[in-house]
Amino acid sequence: MTTNLQEDQVEPVPVLEPRVGSARFDWVMILLCSWLLGGVYIDGWAHNYFTIIDTFFTPWHAVLYSGFLAVALFLVLTLMRNLVKGYAWWSALPPGYGLSLLGVVVLGLGALVTSSGIPSFSSHAAIC
Repeated sequence: MTTNLQEDQVEPVPVLEPRVGSARFDWVMILLCSWLLGGVYIDGWAHNYFTIIDTFFTPWHAVLYSGFLAVALFLVLTLMRNLVKGYAWWSALPPGYGLSLLGVVVLGLGALVTSSGIPSFSSHAAIC
């Protein structure tokens, strides 16, 4: 007795080999990380040049956090695209970029905690 399985009844088997990176992926990451790093330098310059910056919404923060958002979106979208293709979560990014994704998560959580308004976590908390 033979049974015919429909395509929607067959689950994809996770691919165990790690995703092989490409020069294109690496160059996109270089450009996006350069944007992020440029934002870090511009924001640092602004904090040193302008002695009083009382608001979070500055052009320098915009460059910094838009660079972070670009890196985060590129990594997460690449991860999701490769998961849909059948790669396992631990091998869905090229080798070495898992730590980059971990850094995105840590920095994202830190930004959320800092912006939550809790005085002990705020960057404007008094240090005694």
